[in-house]
Amino acid sequence: MLLSTSSGTTLPVQAISASQQLAQITPNTITGQLDGNSNTLNDGSYFNVHTFEGQAGEFINIEMVSEEFDTYLLLRGPDGQTIAQDDDGGNGDTNSRIVMTLPTTGIYQILSNTYSAGTAGQYTLTWQLITEDEVVRLQALQRATALNQQAIELLGAGQISEAIYPAEEALALRREYLDDNHLAIAQSLHNLANIYRRFPSRYEEVERLYLEALAITQEQLDDSDDLALITARANSLTVSILNGLAWLNQRQERYKESEDRYLEALRIVNNHPDDLTFELVVNTLAGLSSLYHEQERGAEAAQFGAESLAVIQTQADNLPLNSAQREQLEERLDILSGLFNDQGFNYDDRELANEFEISLRQSLPALEQQWGRNHPDVLLDYYYLAHALWVQEKIFQ
Repeated sequence: MLLSTSSGTTLPVQAISASQQLAQITPNTITGQLDGNSNTLNDGSYFNVHTFEGQAGEFINIEMVSEEFDTYLLLRGPDGQTIAQDDDGGNGDTNSRIVMTLPTTGIYQILSNTYSAGTAGQYTLTWQLITEDEVVRLQALQRATALNQQAIELLGAGQISEAIYPAEEALALRREYLDDNHLAIAQSLHNLANIYRRFPSRYEEVERLYLEALAITQEQLDDSDDLALITARANSLTVSILNGLAWLNQRQERYKESEDRYLEALRIVNNHPDDLTFELVVNTLAGLSSLYHEQERGAEAAQFGAESLAVIQTQADNLPLNSAQREQLEERLDILSGLFNDQGFNYDDRELANEFEISLRQSLPALEQQWGRNHPDVLLDYYYLAHALWVQEKIFQ
């Protein structure tokens, strides 16, 4: 990706391979590969170039999809300047789309790019002329994607009330322009439920949103005909929804329903491990441990708590850390392992939970700065911090 590129600037790129120049007026769908043989931007990311001839006033849709990397898409006009770019505006979380009216007649260049430097993999690129009505629809869906991401970021920053409006607007746009059983609608329902659940007075509404989202993902799984991409997305979202429902039922002391939800999520975890992020696996195992601990089912609580730590340990073993970083990580995991006894999580009383909260708040900023928020050790610490706050009834924190 070119981080500094904006409309009206020229891309600083290395020489473009002549073999990658395609001049086509008709719609095209091609499969490409980004790797060390591709062109390279100044930021170290790979790109290929594909060209088409366009007429001023034409409406065009360009979409880049990959199951192997986070895509990035740029469009250069006939004068060689960038006129549009997109990161995650396409179908799925990391695909790209550009929808626009062509400003002039001439040869346009599409740059199929990756978000991160050095990322390689296969992709599919499609471009075609569309109607003005379709432009309106696709641009509305791109706005929904942006609103959805805004809501997630606000929620992550603790701005819960501010996250409600963009999440609601994203859902409204997707309901207006997508089929009722589209996975993007399920994702918006799930995201809105995750925000509303911060308010106990809205628990009934939260459950309704989760259940509607779950019905969509299950329908998609029933109708997917083993399409790998759809199945993987639906499985991942289903596990996340089930974990949310289980959490809600646990808060409502509907323990049997909570357990059933967690066990259903665990079945998907066991049957489709390649479809899920390790965070989802950990959330499922740790959620079960927390539920059993609350019910004083100590042996089961300890079992699933230990399994969640084992998953994180496996993920940590695969991280490219230097010896000092790995030593720090192992120390943190040892501390966390020490929080378990034969009753599961070993911080029932508020005094101990408060001590643990203080310790985590002191260590988390440095860890996050060094390793990033998505590092497994950092994510696990956030999970334990949330649990320690919950023990102290600091619900909204």
